[in-house]
Amino acid sequence: MLKSVTAFDGVPLSYELVGEGEPSLVFVHGWSCNRRFFGPQFEHFSSRYRCIAMDLAGHGASGQGRAEWTIDNYARDVAAVVAAEQCGSTVLIGHSMAGAVVTEAASLIEAPLAGVALIDTHVFDYGHVPAEEVNGLLASMRTDLAAFIQGLVADTLSPNAPPDLAAWILAEMGSSRIEIAEPSFASLLAWDALPRFQALDVPILAINGPLVGDTARRRYEALWQEYRMPDVGHFLQLEDPASFNRRLQTALDETCMAPAA
Repeated sequence: MLKSVTAFDGVPLSYELVGEGEPSLVFVHGWSCNRRFFGPQFEHFSSRYRCIAMDLAGHGASGQGRAEWTIDNYARDVAAVVAAEQCGSTVLIGHSMAGAVVTEAASLIEAPLAGVALIDTHVFDYGHVPAEEVNGLLASMRTDLAAFIQGLVADTLSPNAPPDLAAWILAEMGSSRIEIAEPSFASLLAWDALPRFQALDVPILAINGPLVGDTARRRYEALWQEYRMPDVGHFLQLEDPASFNRRLQTALDETCMAPAA
């Protein structure tokens, strides 16, 4: 069921809702993506849980009339959807950029939070990326956003990915607008997870592929429960959905006290 709620700044937010059972699973997509990037999980987990898959402002079917494209404002989008559905026990699940988004959203929602799941979030060392690297990435994006996205997908997909997946991802990300993509990426690169993780009093799950660096792993290993997928790239939930779904279910069972499989 496709639904809509109004964000704090009047932007309409689109989301899908299906299934029953607690905890509610709220799936949030990454940079320049949309709710369809969690399609296999939405279908799989809705047989056991209440599932919500949303489009952040500026993405998918949601509105684009926002003044500031920041992690904090995206977090407020997540909080608006959770509040609209009056969710009970909730797990926030964010891929890539949305790992930062759901971490920030955790302190905003009033629903009882059972956990926060970060899906391959730390492929960059957010909050610690050298300024010259940040400037280079943003300049490359401004020069040719389509080429930047194409290079990003090519560099982060595993050779084991289904042959047509890259084309699908590029088609889905093709509507990205530079006036949204650049400030969103800049806000993400500046985000520092450590104080946020330290402030959370709920389980932090991390399902990571090999692109997540050892520096991030060492920094956060005492704060998160990590589940690894060694044979995938950055879009692990799409590259090997069956294995990813098993990892996520294991994480829910072990850490968020979901019903046993």
